[in-house]
Amino acid sequence: MSNVAPFFIDRSGTAESIDSAAWNAKEKDSAYISDKPNDNIGSESAKKRPRQRTAAWVDEDDAKDEVNIVERRRTRKFRKQMGERNISTADYANRIRDFYVEKVATKTGGTGDWARLPSESKNSDESGSESEQDSEDDGLSENVKRLLQKSGKIMSKRTRRSAQALVSKKNNVLAAGSLGIIRMQNVNAEAPNKSIANNVEFHPSGKLVLTAGLDRTLRIFQVDGRHNAKIQGVKVKDLQISSAHFTGGGDSVVLSGEQRHLYKFDLNSGTISRLRGLSRDGKPPRGAKVANDVRNQFVTTKDGSILAFLTDNGRVTLVADKTMQQIGHIHVPGQLTSAAFDPVNNNYFYTTTRTGIVHFWDARKMECVDQHRDEGTVHCTSISVSPHHYAVGSDTGIVNVYEKKGLGNASRNEFGSIRTGAPKKAIDNLTTSVFQTAFNHDGKILAMLRVQ
Repeated sequence: MSNVAPFFIDRSGTAESIDSAAWNAKEKDSAYISDKPNDNIGSESAKKRPRQRTAAWVDEDDAKDEVNIVERRRTRKFRKQMGERNISTADYANRIRDFYVEKVATKTGGTGDWARLPSESKNSDESGSESEQDSEDDGLSENVKRLLQKSGKIMSKRTRRSAQALVSKKNNVLAAGSLGIIRMQNVNAEAPNKSIANNVEFHPSGKLVLTAGLDRTLRIFQVDGRHNAKIQGVKVKDLQISSAHFTGGGDSVVLSGEQRHLYKFDLNSGTISRLRGLSRDGKPPRGAKVANDVRNQFVTTKDGSILAFLTDNGRVTLVADKTMQQIGHIHVPGQLTSAAFDPVNNNYFYTTTRTGIVHFWDARKMECVDQHRDEGTVHCTSISVSPHHYAVGSDTGIVNVYEKKGLGNASRNEFGSIRTGAPKKAIDNLTTSVFQTAFNHDGKILAMLRVQ
């Protein structure tokens, strides 16, 4: 059979044949069959091209609406010339796109390209080869490649990924050259301080934070990174708080200020008690003045069992937290500027003087076992100690980091003068006086603070 006439189903039950010529004419008119005589299905011209998509709906009022880019602070960066105030919505969208491409994507290691449809993407061009795609992938940073390859850390909770993404699983150390910071909710967002907040300190458990300052109020917050609910607030009417620390392993908080008396707040019972001035027998010495006895600053050991009050005349008074009785004192030669306990051993104590001398003390013997001059420093302003290092800040903005293993050797050089310490690292990021330095719990991160 050379010709086969197609059939169609008739619901009446009878079948009729369709003329073959008529059927061929119908197929020729179809939009799916090309009528070109030399049409080659395998050629490039026959390949399906991506069609251009048009908007399903356009609002005519968009061209009339305007956006005030000066009204809000976060939109002022989109201004291109002085005095510019209102722009059209279309121009506003284009400026947001340009800002992302030029300022955000390029600085974070991305390609600096705006989101596109698959048909508009450069990589979707079928004429491109795999080698071209590989060359484009090589331009991405390693952080972006890891971000695109894995999604487990992205989907996890924000608080979990902050530390786990930075620590190597093999040796449990921070990755070299990489430090990630996540901006969390303010600790006192629920109850801000009404004046200067002089003290912010974490509880030993890491779940609570205290804030205290010149508004005479102690506030304790439960830290979760999102809400940071306030769980306690205590106001002391006759004390502007200058120093506040957790003591007794986190069971209490001691408050001090310009006045002679102290306050101790018990977290378990929620009660606060007033303490008198310090002396060997627990009573204030007769005729003693506030300026010559106890200063408004004190530091504690890591567990809060011992308190060290810094006096104006260079005397450091050591007090037991349980009894609040004096257990000894250290006399620092010179004007005392800062002090810190060793986080590993409560028996060791560090002090700095305005003349740039660092003293290393043994609290058991109440004597200095080593001292050295801070290299390149005229006035020392702060000191902080980690399990293996200690950092000394100066009024010139330099922070010198020393190793602890060198302490305990000869305090003076061959000429009889105080030796100059050799820092392991000198950090000069700050240009003004260093107000405070602090290590994290394992000493792998050092934070430096200056007061503007």
